[in-house]
Amino acid sequence: MARKAWFLMSFAFLSAACGAKAADTAADSATADDAAVDAAVDATATGCAACTPSQFCAPETATCQDRVDEATAAGQRTGCAFTAGAKADRTIGKEWPVGNAIPIQHFVIVMMENRSFDSYFGAGKQFGLDVDGIPAGASNPDATGKPVPAFHTTQACIADVAHGWTQVHKQVNGGKMDGFVTTNDPDGERAMGHFDGSDLLGYYGAAKLFGISDNHHCSVQGPTWVNRLYFASATSFGMTANKLPPMDLLAAHADQLILAQLDKAGVDWRVYKTDLSEYMLYVDYISQDANSNRLLSVDDFFADAAAGTLPPVSFVQPQLGTGDASRTDEHPPGTPYSGEAWTHKIITALMASPNWKDSVYIQTYDEHGGFYDHAVPPPACKPDAIAPQLAAGDVQADFDAMGIRVPLLIISPWSKQGYVSHIATENTSVLRLVEARFGMGAMTARDANAWPLLDFFDFSQRSFASPPDLPVPKSMADVIAACVTKF
Repeated sequence: MARKAWFLMSFAFLSAACGAKAADTAADSATADDAAVDAAVDATATGCAACTPSQFCAPETATCQDRVDEATAAGQRTGCAFTAGAKADRTIGKEWPVGNAIPIQHFVIVMMENRSFDSYFGAGKQFGLDVDGIPAGASNPDATGKPVPAFHTTQACIADVAHGWTQVHKQVNGGKMDGFVTTNDPDGERAMGHFDGSDLLGYYGAAKLFGISDNHHCSVQGPTWVNRLYFASATSFGMTANKLPPMDLLAAHADQLILAQLDKAGVDWRVYKTDLSEYMLYVDYISQDANSNRLLSVDDFFADAAAGTLPPVSFVQPQLGTGDASRTDEHPPGTPYSGEAWTHKIITALMASPNWKDSVYIQTYDEHGGFYDHAVPPPACKPDAIAPQLAAGDVQADFDAMGIRVPLLIISPWSKQGYVSHIATENTSVLRLVEARFGMGAMTARDANAWPLLDFFDFSQRSFASPPDLPVPKSMADVIAACVTKF
């Protein structure tokens, strides 16, 4: 009872935070743990023990059937053919591995906040990245119609930039991508500023060594908590505003949570948080006694990584609460530098861990935060039949499009060196990779039809069996301190 009361108090604090934000296959010999993970995957099959990797088990008949090729599967995903419950062996082509054929035993997943792809990697071509970056002469009009060009910013910290449902839809403006300045007036030109490889040494260095996407998006053209619900449940249950969903709504969908799905599949998980976590929204689930030792601190992540005792799935979370410019989630007025230094520690701890040999580190962002990006968001499958909850004056739209592009870094011993993915994905693609590895069904039609990021890997070899030295981020303590004073 006391534990649940603590979560209820945390829920209230999350509510205050939301209000503030709204206002602004070649594997080494398996260990015992690895065998347990593989057994959990095998246990999800209902018969069909003789199915080959090019087949799937049809649960309705408990028979093996041939998987389709990827060209056919891709067309089906584009047409939103798959629904909740669909497993990856039916939704991706037979050319791609599923289940135990994916040798990843440890996922370390980090979601940062509020940066668009162009705001970090739009200048990537100038620094050796083959990405679709900011076009020459890119600009947005201000309120008078005067063009405001995209520019390399020298400001480490700025006031927050608009990223609510209506504001983001106006930024996209039917594909014109020209509303970033006017939705942020006054001083709307700050939305057009971007960093580059001379600023973000750690991120650019990791991208050039490992893998990045220039066609990865947040899930919804809307704000933080809506997108974080998608990252937890592959839907926002109709939510469009940056406020907490009713507790009874999430309680009614307690099973529709990636943590619950991992438990059903017999796959262990941990949430290593700095202060808050979107999983704390799911009070009835996360406050269960069985989860009392699974919501931990980031210090516990460092200890578990050093000991080689990381669970199969780790969600590692930066400072998400309202805070000053020293916050590590990169949300304005927080700086990229605080977050880059924090993630560098997470990555290097994983690389030094005995678990590195069969791990993957995945870093994405919940949404673009109102910063300029030139790429038009692609269509997406509606997750379910729940309509958007729109207020008077909101832009009328549905959950049938991806959000604006955000950075995606994937770091693993099996990474293709310097790989750039151009496949359209969004943040539920991360969930789909986890589901594909552990034989789990999709939670909604959104993750069922998502591409699971397998193009980043070459499982025939570990190109980074011995982890490389990552470029060290700039030491920006003085800059960060100045930002703290400013804000």
